[in-house]
Amino acid sequence: MNIYRFFILLITLSFYSCVEKYDINITNKIDGVVIEASISNISYNKTIAYPSNGRIFQVKLKTLSDVTNTKDEPISRARVTLIDDRGNKVFYIENNRFPGTYTLNNRDFAAVFGVKYKLNIRIPSGEEFESSWETMPVETTEVGKISIEETAINKYIFGINSEKTIKNFEGIDVNIEMPKNNSEDFKYYRWIYKPIWIYIAPLARASSPVKKCWVTDNSYLGHQTLEKSKFSNYKNKLFFLQTTGNYKVYTYFSVLISQQVLSEGFYNFNKDLDKQGNRGGIFATPPFNLRTNYTCTKGDKSVYGYFEVFTENATRWVFDQYKLSYFITDDLLPICIAAKDIPAEPSGCESCIKIIGFPSTSPPFWWKPQRTSANKK
Repeated sequence: MNIYRFFILLITLSFYSCVEKYDINITNKIDGVVIEASISNISYNKTIAYPSNGRIFQVKLKTLSDVTNTKDEPISRARVTLIDDRGNKVFYIENNRFPGTYTLNNRDFAAVFGVKYKLNIRIPSGEEFESSWETMPVETTEVGKISIEETAINKYIFGINSEKTIKNFEGIDVNIEMPKNNSEDFKYYRWIYKPIWIYIAPLARASSPVKKCWVTDNSYLGHQTLEKSKFSNYKNKLFFLQTTGNYKVYTYFSVLISQQVLSEGFYNFNKDLDKQGNRGGIFATPPFNLRTNYTCTKGDKSVYGYFEVFTENATRWVFDQYKLSYFITDDLLPICIAAKDIPAEPSGCESCIKIIGFPSTSPPFWWKPQRTSANKK
């Protein structure tokens, strides 16, 4: 194998390989629970119209660990109840496939502006937890116009003999026009992202059932963007999207951008979470010293988390490479050809279902063929 092929393989593996997480059995030093729960003004059935696969309101319960490499233990057989100040109660049902996850099965349920809600949880060991009363901060929120700006970033690249060099990668900043704010009060925003892309296996036959996949991956663009603002009509950067050397954008790439208006308390909770480096969410690492609106009303267990009632809206943004001032080169085929005779052939060359993420050979139910600037002409 010559040096050129070896170098190509290193590049390929940087796109297709991942690091497996190993759990170490260490006894928890703190006895407590972590709760992830929220509701909003948008029901499951309305989220389908974004379009998307839909979002169901859930509560996730896990034991607390003070080390980062132990496996989270879900809490099953809990009683989870949503209560409002009008005397109504709604019960969550545990998902049989995902222990410790509890779902509101009413797909038309949505929070109502002006109504207060709280969450009550009783776990099998007898302890009970209850949140404070929470309500939506505003009645509605408008998603502003999405725009892009061409830019570039520098990344370290490790080559042969672990040599580290800096390489420039072109890309775009994806921005949003901030909604109007007719009051002098601050508003607290959060944006989260759910990308999907089409991947075509370069070496698969055209008729192969594993030639083309629709791929999702919650870890890609897995961060949140927070903004505290009392102004409007300015652009706020959401995320950077690499365009050159990024196979995700070669065929089709879109992102469901969810905009949420939060309470000040939940905004500060998420700011503190980010400061701790918790990019993977509240269950990624132990959320020590974070504020919470839960109390343990029966028992003495520690409780971490924040129950939020936020106002949301969303839009699906579709990347259009023909709006760029340069052409994006699909380099997958030459990479796969160069590595074809190497035993450690990169996954994804001959089968799209081997690509990293959650690939499916069938499109999502909301899928419609997308038109770009090129085929509109």
